[in-house]
Amino acid sequence: MENQGFVADERLYRFQEICELSILGKVDIAYKKMLQQALFIKDHPNEGRLCRVFLNAMNQAHYHRFLNAFDVSFHQLCYQHGILFHEIKNWDDFVRTGQQIIYDYALAVHSIHAKHHGAIYKVIRYIRDNLDTALSLEQMANEVFMSRSYLSHSFKETMGENIKDFIYRERMRLAENLLISSNLGIEEISLRCGYQSLAYFSASFRRFFHMSSTECRDYVE
Repeated sequence: MENQGFVADERLYRFQEICELSILGKVDIAYKKMLQQALFIKDHPNEGRLCRVFLNAMNQAHYHRFLNAFDVSFHQLCYQHGILFHEIKNWDDFVRTGQQIIYDYALAVHSIHAKHHGAIYKVIRYIRDNLDTALSLEQMANEVFMSRSYLSHSFKETMGENIKDFIYRERMRLAENLLISSNLGIEEISLRCGYQSLAYFSASFRRFFHMSSTECRDYVE
């Protein structure tokens, strides 16, 4: 009965805070939190078994948290950690393996961010090359092999604004440039900026620049 009580202890299964710290790259804090949470295992009669239960649950928690956060599966990393659990016999093994799990997942997050920064700038180029079209989040996500939700999150985190606002600003900058540097009519400019409705373009332009497109052109001239 005593053993069952320890196995059922929630400290063996609750890892949200540790996972969040790993995502943020705060490895040292995550490691200290792990030790604090697992301290009740040390010197327990079933120390080795409880160490394996704890680390297996922590490994699985990281896998599922990262899958949810980044829409990326770290199944290979999760599997490799699982192999290590067979070698855990005592607290010292636990400390070494637990630290490795946290470090490995934090390093994986770093790699994701580095990779996805490049993907975000690819999306920016795609937007600027296709401002005359009805850009959709699904199209852009497909370009960089991301889910729509993760692209939205990553774009906001990288650029400090959401995709919709960025596209709006880019359309307006293009409109201003065409008004100033070309003799194109307002309707043609609206089409080149991705607006099928001249009235909608005019309203969007006024909202952004606090003047009409005609006033903008006249002001420059």
